[in-house]
Amino acid sequence: FSGYGQSSSNAFFEIYNAEYYDVSLDDFKWAVSTDGASGSAEQVFDFPASTMLAPGATFVVVAEGSSQALLDLADLVLPASLFTFDGNDAIAIIKGDINSNIVMDTVGDFGAAPDGGAWDVCGTPGATQNSVIFRKPDIEVGTRDWDLSRGDDAFVCQWLVLGADEGLSEVGV
Repeated sequence: FSGYGQSSSNAFFEIYNAEYYDVSLDDFKWAVSTDGASGSAEQVFDFPASTMLAPGATFVVVAEGSSQALLDLADLVLPASLFTFDGNDAIAIIKGDINSNIVMDTVGDFGAAPDGGAWDVCGTPGATQNSVIFRKPDIEVGTRDWDLSRGDDAFVCQWLVLGADEGLSEVGV
C-alpha cells in the first residue's frame, strides 16, 4: 500500500508498483476483515481482470460517495456496501486466495479490532480513522507486519499521517 484514507466524506486505498517491470494484478487480490476478526480475512476481492501496473504506477480504489475530485482519480470505484472502512477494518494485498495465500502488505491487523476503534500509526492515536496515511517515500516494499509498519513514533514508522481529507491531491501520484 502506498496510501489509505478514511473520513466521513472519502475512503480510498492505493497500491504502488515499486518493481522495474509491469506487474499483473491478476496474481493479487485484496482481503478485508471488518471490525476485527479471528486472524483471517472475511472477504477477498479481485482486481479487474487483465490489469497491468507499470513500474512506478499506482492503482487507486475509491468508495462511491467520495468527493468527485477523489472519484476522478480512481482506477476502480466500489459500492459503499463493499467499502465500509471506519478505522478498525484491516485490509491486505495477498497472493493466492482466501484459504491459501501469502500476505504482501497490510493496513491493520486481522486479529481483534483495535482499542478505541482505530489503530495508532506513527504514535498518532486512532490514525486509521478520519485520517489519510501515505507511505514514506523511502519505503518501497510493503510488509505483512502491521506493527512494524505502523511503528510507535514518527521516526520508526513507515507512514506519514495527515488529517482527514488532507493530501488527497497526492492520490494516484
